[in-house]
Amino acid sequence: MAEVKVKVQPPDADPVEIENRIIELCHQFPHGITDQVIQNEMPHIEAQQRAVAINRLLSMGQLDLLRSNTGLLYRIKDSQNAGKMKGSDNQEKLVYQIIEDAGNKGIWSRDIRYKSNLPLTEINKILKNLESKKLIKAVKSVAVFDDCHEGGEISPSNCIYMTEWLEF
Repeated sequence: MAEVKVKVQPPDADPVEIENRIIELCHQFPHGITDQVIQNEMPHIEAQQRAVAINRLLSMGQLDLLRSNTGLLYRIKDSQNAGKMKGSDNQEKLVYQIIEDAGNKGIWSRDIRYKSNLPLTEINKILKNLESKKLIKAVKSVAVFDDCHEGGEISPSNCIYMTEWLEF
């Protein structure tokens, strides 16, 4: 008689359960998690199931996808910023995230261009749009002939305003 081989597969996990576990991990690591962290925490879940769960969370707007030196990071979206950025395209969200990451020091337009790899004309349009929405504010520097942008609710660093006027 012929031998029959049966492949035993682990039972499929509920996709909602996988998504909830990923969200829990993101709350435990607020700076973001890598795919390796997810693999270590859920070794029984196949790569395809992980990808489906992550893509669903990204499409629902619950996760942010970031790039770091080690690879991709998944970070839980801040509920306050999610409401503010509603209706914004991905480029606006990227520029806003760069400005927000700069904290109370602000960031120069030139640095936004380097970090975002967007053309200067596009960055200027986005900055003007974010300023009109009152999400950011432009701070004119006395010492340098360039605009510094910072988050709207962040109080500026003292070093921005500590410039002395020189009398000749």
